[in-house]
Amino acid sequence: MSIYKNQPKGVRQKRVGEQIQRLLAKNLVSGKLYIPKIDKFFINISHVELSADLRHAKIFLSLPPDCDPKQTLEVFQLNSAAFGKLISKHTSLKYIPVLKFYEDTFQHKADYTESLFNTPLVRKDLYEKTDE
Repeated sequence: MSIYKNQPKGVRQKRVGEQIQRLLAKNLVSGKLYIPKIDKFFINISHVELSADLRHAKIFLSLPPDCDPKQTLEVFQLNSAAFGKLISKHTSLKYIPVLKFYEDTFQHKADYTESLFNTPLVRKDLYEKTDE
C-alpha cells in the first residue's frame, strides 16, 4: 500500500517533475552535464510537466536573450539521452520519461506587459485622479 494513496491526482506528477527539475538544474550548474554549445549561457530550467503515466516530460527552459532558442532547444534535445541516463541513476521511476524541451516564454510576456504599463498613456490612466 502506498503512503501517497490519499493524495489528489496530479500530486505525484508535480512531485516527480520538481525532482527532475532540481536534478537537471543541479547537474547543469555544477558542470557534471557539460554541453559545449551552451556552456557560455546561463539557462534555467523553469518547470517540468509530466504526463499522467509519467512517461513523457515537457521541460521548459528560460533562455537568455542573446542565445538562439531554436539552436539551444535542438542541442538539449540531442542530449536528452544523457539527461535520461542521469534521471534513471538518481530516481526510482519504473520508466524513464521521454524528454521534450520547450522555451519558457513567461518572462518575455511579463516584460512586454510591464512595458505596456510603462507607456505614457497607460501611466496617465493609472495615476490620474478621478472626481467620482
